[in-house]
Amino acid sequence: MAVPRGADAAVAVPVPAGPALDLERFAVLTEMCAAPGSPATIGALVDAFVEDAQIRVAEVRKALQARDLAALMHLAHELKGGSATIGAVGLAGVAVGVQRRVRVAAGRPTLLASDVEDLERLIDLAGSEFRRAELALRAASQEKVL
Repeated sequence: MAVPRGADAAVAVPVPAGPALDLERFAVLTEMCAAPGSPATIGALVDAFVEDAQIRVAEVRKALQARDLAALMHLAHELKGGSATIGAVGLAGVAVGVQRRVRVAAGRPTLLASDVEDLERLIDLAGSEFRRAELALRAASQEKVL
């Protein structure tokens, strides 16, 4: 990929270098779920997040295929929020990257091939980060059960 210039420079495709999961945030959620009267277990939260995030990543891909930037922005926002809440920081970061790239693309009169290519790379990265997050969440929730 060419290095973006001008307005695109701030939206270069990120490569997550850190952990998939913020263990401190996950520990706080685990404690909240273990509190008396809590309506959910950490395992149930992980299951719900995994199911929802998997759907969101697929919907993000479909929105790009349809060239629906408004839907793409909305779905990336939802993916970012859910990911950040449970501590899937790598996936949340990629969702932020999608949002930034959509903002740049939406500011143009037409969608450029470079916009589509960058967004495809980001969405592929979101799929990879989803898989990393799922593995990390399942492992962390199993540790809390043992």
